[in-house]
Amino acid sequence: MVLNFLNEYSYYNKSKLGDEALAHVKKTLLCMIHGGIYDQLGGGFARYSVDSQWTVPHFEKMLYDNALLVTTLARTMKDEDVKMKLILTQTINCLIRELSDIDFSSEKPFGFYSAIDADSEGEEGTFYTWSYDEFCEVVGEHHNILTEAFGVTKAGNLDGKNILTAIEPDFRYFKAKKIDPEQYGELVENARQKLLAHRSLRERPITDTKMILSWNAMMISALCAAYQSTKEERYKDYALKSLAFLKENFYNSKEKNLCHTFSNGEQRYNAFLDDYAQYIEALIEAYYLDFDTSYLEDAKQWLSYSVENFWDEESSAFYYSEVSQSDLISRQKDYYDNATPSGNSTMAQNLLKLSIITGDLTYHDMAHKMIAQILPEAERYPNGFGRWLSAYQTCLQGITEIAVIGTNAKDIGQQIYFEKIPNCIIMASDSPNKNYPLLNQNDSEFVNSKKCRIFVCTDYVCQKPVHTVNEALALVRNKKTS
Repeated sequence: MVLNFLNEYSYYNKSKLGDEALAHVKKTLLCMIHGGIYDQLGGGFARYSVDSQWTVPHFEKMLYDNALLVTTLARTMKDEDVKMKLILTQTINCLIRELSDIDFSSEKPFGFYSAIDADSEGEEGTFYTWSYDEFCEVVGEHHNILTEAFGVTKAGNLDGKNILTAIEPDFRYFKAKKIDPEQYGELVENARQKLLAHRSLRERPITDTKMILSWNAMMISALCAAYQSTKEERYKDYALKSLAFLKENFYNSKEKNLCHTFSNGEQRYNAFLDDYAQYIEALIEAYYLDFDTSYLEDAKQWLSYSVENFWDEESSAFYYSEVSQSDLISRQKDYYDNATPSGNSTMAQNLLKLSIITGDLTYHDMAHKMIAQILPEAERYPNGFGRWLSAYQTCLQGITEIAVIGTNAKDIGQQIYFEKIPNCIIMASDSPNKNYPLLNQNDSEFVNSKKCRIFVCTDYVCQKPVHTVNEALALVRNKKTS
């Protein structure tokens, strides 16, 4: 959450400090990518590292960690960041392969499991670590280069075994080894495939197949971010199928609410604030994939339900459990962004977005009250309030509002979406729509020609409409620097 805040900060602050913020984000991500916390063979990140170099992880893989990191990678990387794109791809491939119930032979919706255990054969990390001799035997002929490439030594880096890491060689290394970069890359990739095949013969750690609503929703938001950053259609397809799975399996038709977990065809527990908050966020993000307003209607419905059943007017915050939860001594409120974002910080951002989308100023006022009361605490301990800081930054900078109306509106809206403008609401429709304030634009020019118009607005005050993406982006840039 803090890395995402710094990302957005660098967008708004084209200064030395903004550049340093972005450099910090990239350095952190690249250190993780090259460390043992990243599975150099199968992709995906372990739960956390126990050392300052990201080398020795707790080997458990959690869905929520990887979902959040996919989002951060997608928002950080530029076209030239080839390594980050590769890691994003490998991580999503890992989650689809190892942490989902996807059926590639059908178009059925699918969900994501919770975690892969750290232990196998009675010990932590056995599945992922290598002795020097076993590594050399598997990779074969060029083991002298490949042991360096994966950080493998005879002494090892964990109780005589090796957690694989990755070096990033420069021109001096290639010159000393008399090998060109392309040949080196082929050697490393061939070795990775051999090691992965050999590892697959080992006893695998157990997978926790329980599905959790908030974690699945985070993964859907991550897939949306990956699609926005790479334009790869399969990520969009995964996101929409996963969202269909949640709508089908996490809705409790008897209670007319959502459930927290789904496992072996059984729903358990009423959903908590985190579940609703992340689900609403996923629905908003899914809207941009096809500009299908049914996702916004669902988001509005569940936000209204959350306000009715979780909101505490006196403290201007949401309870963690809903009002009908009768088996608790007291209802608590959670404010801190810990391993996952707090439900309250996520809900504050949802309120800001849906206040623009729906025109309901009550949501705007609720969000501002929530953020204002948390700022003193965020100043004292900013690392615990990363998403709150993002929400505050949104209040300071304002949300960029873009409406695209007319022929090919959705295609043009998608082009603007791919520009990755932070804190931007894009709404697109072939014709005006009175149900949404940004789309409630009409004039004689449109009636006569149906020619697509792009409105760039602030608080519904729109500049003169333009007709091309480049013209719209110029207005956004001017708005940001004014």
